[in-house]
Amino acid sequence: MNEQAYTPTNLCRSISFPDKCKNSILHDPSVRKNVGEESSKRIAKGLAFSSGLKKFYLGKKSGYGFADISDTVIGRLLARNIRAAYPATQSDRQFLVSNTVSIMKECLAFNVYRYDIQNFYESIDRKLLLDKLIQDGICTWQTIILIQRLFFIFDIYDISGLPRGLAVSGALAELRLLSFDQSMRHHNDVFFFARFVDDILIITSERCGRSSFDDLVAQTLPEELCLHDGEKRSFLPIPAIHHSKKKNSPVQCYHSLSYLGYKIRISNNTTRDIVLGALRRDVLVDISDNKIQKLQGRIIKSFTNYIASKKKSGDFKLLKNRLKAITGNYEIRDPGTKILIKTGIYYSYIHKNTDDDCALIKLDRFFRGLMFSDQSSLSLRIRAALTLRQRKVLIGYSFSSGFRNRRFHSFSYKSFEIIKKVWL
Repeated sequence: MNEQAYTPTNLCRSISFPDKCKNSILHDPSVRKNVGEESSKRIAKGLAFSSGLKKFYLGKKSGYGFADISDTVIGRLLARNIRAAYPATQSDRQFLVSNTVSIMKECLAFNVYRYDIQNFYESIDRKLLLDKLIQDGICTWQTIILIQRLFFIFDIYDISGLPRGLAVSGALAELRLLSFDQSMRHHNDVFFFARFVDDILIITSERCGRSSFDDLVAQTLPEELCLHDGEKRSFLPIPAIHHSKKKNSPVQCYHSLSYLGYKIRISNNTTRDIVLGALRRDVLVDISDNKIQKLQGRIIKSFTNYIASKKKSGDFKLLKNRLKAITGNYEIRDPGTKILIKTGIYYSYIHKNTDDDCALIKLDRFFRGLMFSDQSSLSLRIRAALTLRQRKVLIGYSFSSGFRNRRFHSFSYKSFEIIKKVWL
């Protein structure tokens, strides 16, 4: 068993770099030590999570955080111990996309299924989850008691399922789907299975009929969870590509789907690449339409925030930094590991491999149009708020340059918190 004991030292180590940035007194080792001791005392007295929860919004959905640092570190260590006890961790997005594209390049016939779970976190049955933890007997008794205590707090706040925003919610949600993941991966006709939170993609042999396989997935899911229908469900029957061109369709066509922020188009033709003597299917990868709209929305919010400001030099600098962040790349620090992670237009869409109907060009046209067009009311407001010289400075940032040149910018933690606040 790899669980860490809930000692003051281990709890103190759960204080993250962002915690220190948000509260400068946590830079003092004696203060951090006191937090660890206070957290340990709460656990010993049965008062863990007694500070309660504070609500915030993640887009259209609500999220929660613990009201003070002592309960925050208890929750983090609890999440760490759940992940240590079970092989249920969230997969890396870019790793999943890389493997997905690699499988899709095979020239054999296959079926692609994409599913999305309705209200994933909110639908999880906490009682069934707790019963499993107790029956398995893998976690320590102290971890079980803390989970029971946490669920009691959720009941007080009348929260359905698991609240978004808490590290422990993510760990418990992954655990709830552990048996589902294992069952799907071991199915004889499944070539590849990937799940990123509630987004599921499965590649199977052509033998799997759509109706029967949809039923199988729905039945294998935990009993309280349901799949979305409509646009959030995709089925692509991909035909084989034969060495004899006479057996293949003479017309170039693509089967398209959106997955984890990417638009993936699977061709009925091969590339010129030959790997280990075998031809490879042409698979085009670009930024998805939904992500294009999200980036356009961030640009609009950045400009409207500036229009509503007093238009001082600091306000223009903030607008410039926001556009740098949207069009370029930067580093953020992982709260758990404290490792610096590169992100941005290139690092978020590193698997983009085509200029055909290029998303970057669409975004650049939209960006330029906002600043120089006279065809929309927003463009006219932007032109009135910014001088020509200021607009020429801003037009120096572009999505194409940020991606192809991997243009990099640096922001302090506090300044980036201000930058991204207007996008939430």
